[in-house]
Amino acid sequence: MKKIALLILVLPVLTASGQKKSPPAVYYPDANWQHATAAATGFDETLLREAVDFAISIESKSPRNLEVAHFQTFGKEPYGDPMGPFQERGNPTGLIIRNGFVVAKWGDLDRADMTFSVTKSFLS
Repeated sequence: MKKIALLILVLPVLTASGQKKSPPAVYYPDANWQHATAAATGFDETLLREAVDFAISIESKSPRNLEVAHFQTFGKEPYGDPMGPFQERGNPTGLIIRNGFVVAKWGDLDRADMTFSVTKSFLS
């Protein structure tokens, strides 16, 4: 009987100590996104900087004047006439977010650029 009582007392302690720790609370950003360092989010600072530099270095070789770029490419296709005005393409811009925190950003994030053929990327 004493063994059963001892088992009843010890078993919950052993079970509780063997359980995994609960994950950290989930963070959902509000209108003012918080920033975090690369290290705090599990990135290697050097590799992250290299990735940003690489993204900037592979900017499209198409003309920044999108009207010229259009007529050099899709403007030659049937029904290739523009349906409205074009604007100049801006500088390379990017944003890296990890677990809801802004880890890196470059370029003019407040600028609206024209986008083409992105619907299938979002829907697939």
